[in-house]
Amino acid sequence: DIVLIDSPACAIAPDAYMMAPAADAVLYLIRKRQQDVVEQRSIIARLKRFGAHLLGAVYNESEKA
Repeated sequence: DIVLIDSPACAIAPDAYMMAPAADAVLYLIRKRQQDVVEQRSIIARLKRFGAHLLGAVYNESEKA
């Protein structure tokens, strides 16, 4: 079985940091123009410090090719 858990954005709520250690894996969603690169790296580092097993990131709402 696979269970997906959605949480509020890491930049505005601590929920994801609290749930991350309980998950087998975390997929970080980056929405276009929401955060700059420095903030994204900080959020990823914080998730790892909380014990998240980060699979990777998905860049959402990108320009059409």
